[in-house]
Amino acid sequence: MQPIDAFLLTRQWRDGPDGIELVFWAWSAAGPLRIVITGQEAVCFIERDRAVAGLPPRTRRQAVALTTLAGAPVDALYFRQQRDLMTLREAIRGHGVPLHESDLKPVDRYLMERFIHGGLRVRGQARQRAGYLEFRNPTLTGVEVTPRLSVLSLDIESADLDGEIWSVALIAEGRQQVYVVGAAPPDTPTHVTFVPDEPALLRASMDWIRGCDPDLLIGWNLANFDLDLLEQRCRIHRLPFRIGRDNEAAQVLPPLADGQSRTARISGRIALDGIDCLKMATWSFESFELEAVARQLLGRGKLVEDGDRLAAIHRLYREDPIALAAYNLEDAQLVIDIFEHADLFAFLVQRARMTGLALD
Repeated sequence: MQPIDAFLLTRQWRDGPDGIELVFWAWSAAGPLRIVITGQEAVCFIERDRAVAGLPPRTRRQAVALTTLAGAPVDALYFRQQRDLMTLREAIRGHGVPLHESDLKPVDRYLMERFIHGGLRVRGQARQRAGYLEFRNPTLTGVEVTPRLSVLSLDIESADLDGEIWSVALIAEGRQQVYVVGAAPPDTPTHVTFVPDEPALLRASMDWIRGCDPDLLIGWNLANFDLDLLEQRCRIHRLPFRIGRDNEAAQVLPPLADGQSRTARISGRIALDGIDCLKMATWSFESFELEAVARQLLGRGKLVEDGDRLAAIHRLYREDPIALAAYNLEDAQLVIDIFEHADLFAFLVQRARMTGLALD
């Protein structure tokens, strides 16, 4: 098979019985790629004159032609599983024995060693899967790639911050769709679909996302609110939260520390939050609320200017659900327009090229 040039979307790893497994998803002109690398080892470095006791079974210590920044020669420690490295690191913490590069994730080390900064060339045999090509243990090298990433903007309206979802607005590649719980009024627009209950809303929304098959999901406070609440409501109704490119359920992971955001893990897709992306691109606003940012950048804001927006949403849902759908859809459109106005997509791609950081 001819080599395929691609651009990294997501990177994940997991410990397995035969070593560490790395899973990369990438954009390519031939369609999405899933790249699986098996049998990897975790690696860190220790100064050669340092002794360390209690190494996990099957750990290797090997001299390498490397030194610390201070010029001290080092040995490499190779672990069958990442958790063995992490266990050792915690066990000797505070003992004055530094393990250099022990905080590097296996996926990041693998990419760094191959000088892959976003763009990559894939050489190997592919298997056609449902909607993507899968490679197992191909050869990867760095290459310059300009991706044409597809985008879906998502916004939800709910009874409250952790209550029933009433409406979901979706915009992708010139298409738009709103799902609303309730009976359809006369003259319902063609892009608005009423469904009987919340489970039907969740199923329809997830089907639409998978059907559009975007590379990027964007929103405002996306992981902290929209995706988190969607996952919660799916769990309540015992529905798998399947919005990715395979059958694995998406997850919204809690923050690692105070002040951090939740993280969405979606197979083959990246969730980009407008607030976080603007901050990464060094934009500054008095308020990062969608209304404030949209007014400043676009000269327009939300369709509802009521000071108590939650009360206004309740009123619209009861009295004018078509207006609620329009309000919901405009929020999703505002996010797209802000990303485009601030040139955030180009910024994130260029940052990945220059630094090797993930798009998110």
